[in-house]
Amino acid sequence: MYCKNCGKELKLDDKFCSNCGASVETVVYQEQQTLVYADEDKGPYKVFAIIGFVLGFVGILLSILVAFLPVMCIIPLSGLILSIIGVLSKNHKGKAITGIVLNSIDCFISAVMIWTYIQLVGTTLG
Repeated sequence: MYCKNCGKELKLDDKFCSNCGASVETVVYQEQQTLVYADEDKGPYKVFAIIGFVLGFVGILLSILVAFLPVMCIIPLSGLILSIIGVLSKNHKGKAITGIVLNSIDCFISAVMIWTYIQLVGTTLG
């Protein structure tokens, strides 16, 4: 900090300039912290959250309607991954969390169905 009257360098706790005696105005600068978010509409997180949410519902419906189809684990796994990435979305976090829950339930249902399918095939062949 410098004296506004003579330009001499001042210490932070000086009340008067030691060179010219001028009163030192204390200016307190308050730093304002602002969080800058990337423009989410251009980013993938919004899309991931919504797709993961939709895949959660689609996966549950398909698990109920199409029994014993081992390929059905692809939908909940991809929905789970997209929902986890979608949690980074600022405005669609709720959809992403719902997608995580639905896809987790669907992964469990798919795992049980695959295990049951393997057990049935094993008993009919063996």
